[in-house]
Amino acid sequence: MPATPSSIPAPVDVNTSTGATDPTGSRLIAALEHAWGAIRARHPDVPEVVVITGTGRAGRGYATLGHFCADRWHTGDSARRAELFIAGELLAGDHERSGGRLALKTLLHEAAHGVATTRGIKDCSRQNRYHNRAFARLAAELGLTPPDSPHPVLGYSAATLEDEAAQQWTETIATIDAARLPHLGALHTIAATTGTEAGTVAQSRAGSRFTVVCRCPAPRALSITPRQYETAPLICGACEHTFEPR
Repeated sequence: MPATPSSIPAPVDVNTSTGATDPTGSRLIAALEHAWGAIRARHPDVPEVVVITGTGRAGRGYATLGHFCADRWHTGDSARRAELFIAGELLAGDHERSGGRLALKTLLHEAAHGVATTRGIKDCSRQNRYHNRAFARLAAELGLTPPDSPHPVLGYSAATLEDEAAQQWTETIATIDAARLPHLGALHTIAATTGTEAGTVAQSRAGSRFTVVCRCPAPRALSITPRQYETAPLICGACEHTFEPR
């Protein structure tokens, strides 16, 4: 059922779990669910989800900020609901933005994927890593600002939440900030190339190399071009996992 403004969840008391001195994950989930409800109230094509969180770190040299997976959870009978994952480390923020703002940006990013699912739009390709122009348009519809030029591997994934757009979500950001939990520290993610440099890289995909690593205890590293990476998965014969960007 499409969301309406009246369907926005009531304000969240982030200390109801076990008290502010003993934080638990339930208060963060409550804040993220509240934020997702607020997004759905503004954008009816954003679907309902089951919200989960945890560490976004992985032993592959990169991190997952969030993901949207359609039809992941059974909710009774034949009904299924999408899964929304948000990395707990986002709540740490950075030197310019609060954790609530970073988490909201990721929520809006995943909401754009949700709208694509609702409308039957293919917004990613190349093993679901390359965010195409359709994603860029949906991200803009959700209030994000897509990069001017695509990253050679991730496409238009690095959409940002600019100050003017963030001001429309002041209460939601504050609620997420208040739900901050202990975490493992900063995440290390793939550096997104933007602007003129990205345009140059995109035009010379065969010669612009980057590093991919496997999941072995002592990961092996390969230097390959975007075109080689996109052709087919590269699988390590030792750990039997695919090589992923560092």
